[in-house]
Amino acid sequence: MSLFDDIEGWVIVGIILAVVAIIGYALYDATIDRGRCLRSHVATSPMWVQVIPNGTIIHPAYDYAVCDEWEFPNGKPEKEL
Repeated sequence: MSLFDDIEGWVIVGIILAVVAIIGYALYDATIDRGRCLRSHVATSPMWVQVIPNGTIIHPAYDYAVCDEWEFPNGKPEKEL
């Protein structure tokens, strides 16, 4: 019996393709040079607790900067030769 003989196989393939597309877009978007951050704000991550077999891990909250306005929002223009 093949993976593609039933609908569940196609659903699995669809989910895998969607995950690959999301990861690919995130990696591509991270490589765009947007220049300097002109305006930003501070955000706080939530604290959460992870339960593992040997005990628990506490992940404390932390502050991080989020850029609201970039110098080149659509990417830095390429230099003309």
